[in-house]
Amino acid sequence: MIFEPSHVLYGDYSLLAIELKREGVVIYKQDGTLRKDEHLSEQTAMLEKLRDKGYKAEFCIGFDQARKLIDQYLTGGSPIF
Repeated sequence: MIFEPSHVLYGDYSLLAIELKREGVVIYKQDGTLRKDEHLSEQTAMLEKLRDKGYKAEFCIGFDQARKLIDQYLTGGSPIF
């Protein structure tokens, strides 16, 4: 979690929550639905609760995807690295 407000160009969020998964993990099926997995279902439910409170909450696969999201969240634009 990043307890910092988003850049004004990114949106109006007071917190960024990332559920970080290792490279190669598949969360969604080809049709866009969540894979049948109890742990993923629980994590998805928590991300939805955070979103309902007005926070930015997302899954990220690997470091690069997380870094990109964090950069965009904090700078309001493209990744800085």
